[in-house]
This record gives sequence, C-alpha cells and structure tokens, in this order.
Amino acid sequence: MRPLTCLSIYITLIILSSCSPSMYSNTGHNAPLFHQKGEVNIAGGYNETVNTETGLYAEGFDLKFATSVSDHTVIHSSFTHQWNSSETSDNWSAKGSYFEVGGGRYGVTGAENIAAGEIIGGIGFMSLKNTKGNDYIDAVIIKPYVQPTIGITHKIIDVAFTPRIAYISYLNNDYSIMDVEERSEIRRFFDDKKSTLVIEPGVTLRLGYKNFKLIGQWSYSTFKYESIFDDEFKPYLNRYLSIGLSILITDRYNSIN
Repeated sequence: MRPLTCLSIYITLIILSSCSPSMYSNTGHNAPLFHQKGEVNIAGGYNETVNTETGLYAEGFDLKFATSVSDHTVIHSSFTHQWNSSETSDNWSAKGSYFEVGGGRYGVTGAENIAAGEIIGGIGFMSLKNTKGNDYIDAVIIKPYVQPTIGITHKIIDVAFTPRIAYISYLNNDYSIMDVEERSEIRRFFDDKKSTLVIEPGVTLRLGYKNFKLIGQWSYSTFKYESIFDDEFKPYLNRYLSIGLSILITDRYNSIN
C-alpha cells in the first residue's frame, strides 16, 4: 500500500493505460521558516505527483537543504527525482530530475516568534526523459521563481503557506516518434508551451517535537495544456503530495520549556 493515499493503486492502474508522456511535473517547496542566524534544516521523503484530470502519475523522492547565513538571510537548495514505469512497450514510461537553488530574506514576530515569513528567489532546472518502445522524448526546462511564505512555528507544529510564482521555459527538446499524429501533437505542445508563467501554491505541515518532525506537503500548479485534437493528451503532473522527515539544527528551543 502506498504511504500517501488510498487512491494510489487506482491511479497506478490508470497510468498503465495512459497514452501521454510526462512533459512537466510540479515539485514541492523548500520553506524552512528560520528564526535566527546559524540554523540548518534538512528534509527528505517520498512524493507522488498526478494529473488531476487524467490520472497520469509518477512517484519519487525529495531532498531539501536550507540554512540561515545571517539574522535575516537564507539560502536553500532542493533535489527531486521522479519516475513512472509502464509494464508494456505500448505506453510511455518517464523519469526526471529537478534541482533548484535560491536565497532571500526571512523574519519572525509575535510571542516566542511564533509568526514567521520569508521571500526567496531562485532558479530551477528540470530534465525529463520519456520512452515508448523505440520512441523517445527528452526535454530540459529552466524555471526561475519567486517564493513568498507565511506561517507559524512552534516546538510541536509548523504550518506554512507558499504561493510560488515561476516562469517555465523549455531550453531544449529532442524527440523521435514513429506515429505521425503523435509526433505532430508533441511538436504543437513544445510550440505552445515554450514559455509559461505559472502559480504554484502549496501548504507545508511539520508535526513532531522541537528538532525532529514529520513533514507533509501539498502543492498545485496552474501549468496546463489543451490539445485541439485529443482531449486525453495532457502531458503534465500538476498536483504534488509528499511525506517525510524534517531535521532542524538550532538552539532556538533552549529557552522554551
């Protein structure tokens, strides 16, 4: 049984009959919500992404790192790897990786600094590879982004809301597809989605005690493509879910009972 949702088996069955490759995948947010200089947050876990209309599906893992290099400056980086394997050569299989790095400003206020906020800008790079028999589609994406976050932090629970804004551009694409109609559809996709502004809101929940907490995250991307010939051709994964472990290296709790 998948750890995230009871729908995973159903989704997996859908993807085995899906005719769409994966040309974009939403990823989670790195939102540490620091209090002071010298803090470090390391997080990692399992993720699932799905197209909410067709069931196109992938799974993978995340690794996140962030540190506060001054009383108001933060830097972070994240890595995501995802895959979707088909059991037959008649359907698309996909795998991809995403890496981002960024930096920005953070601050806290309120009793025991319970209210926190940050704004981070950065750039991400995504590599995608799709195969079906002898056919293949490769794509490279660059993704500059601005990521504001507001939330609450406590020794037991952290909650953060992040409405990320990003600009997705396909730097390179290469494909070889025998079917003429499918090849034409892929060409139209790259022509139409060469550059796209997206909004990707997300919620992060960390639950545990002080330095060690379980972390769960949900996010949604407005990335969308409408084919004029095939209603089922929606080669993107717009909803993201993850669960994992977050470790915070800090002395902020030393004065809190």
